[in-house]
Amino acid sequence: GLPESWFSAIHLIYERFRKRAPYVVTLKPNSIDPDHGDRATSLNQGLTGLKFTLLVGGATKTYKFTTKDWEHLAAFVLNTGNEWGVTWSVTTSRRTSGSLVEQLRSLKQKHPEIVTNFIDYSTAGPGSASDLMLSSDVIFCTEDSNSMLTESICARRPVVSLQPVLFDGSKDEKEYLEHLEKQGWMMRVKLSGINLESVKDSLGALTPMQENHLELLAEKIADRLGIGYRTNP
Repeated sequence: GLPESWFSAIHLIYERFRKRAPYVVTLKPNSIDPDHGDRATSLNQGLTGLKFTLLVGGATKTYKFTTKDWEHLAAFVLNTGNEWGVTWSVTTSRRTSGSLVEQLRSLKQKHPEIVTNFIDYSTAGPGSASDLMLSSDVIFCTEDSNSMLTESICARRPVVSLQPVLFDGSKDEKEYLEHLEKQGWMMRVKLSGINLESVKDSLGALTPMQENHLELLAEKIADRLGIGYRTNP
């Protein structure tokens, strides 16, 4: 409720504030530093042998996952392993239900040649997914968390956003996701219709983010404060 004039800079992630002082609009801030990871393997040479990462969230007020959604996702993971020879690292989040955690753990136990790494957030804690993102070639992330999606994009990887059958969101949230998609950083896929052919064709059209988002954030805040700072002079 405080007036804008009291602030030198206000950070937001929503595009409609981009041309309004004193707002600074960038991607959602996060601690991923892409310069600490290797560049992702180019998808132009095919998908065989690549490393995929799956970030699994859970239900929110606006995203409702069904048993069928998770069944479709599990089938997709196994199909990509069998058909493309990719391997998966899977990690849960604080919102992942206990029953889903056990389903994913079982997937790792039954198919260790495909799901080579499984992290349970409830025991691993915050930050446990960072190394997975920075060592992955492609990241799949459930769309209930725009924080996880943003981190995945900032890791400079191709990103696939996974939608449940039932989902909604505020106008600002929808526009943020649409902005990420329009940049070519990610594609949005409904779990009910996910299949190898459509994903393979669309992955090749993605262009991962090239910049370091931390440098962009620093420059924009400096510009707003009149400092004239540049990370790459």
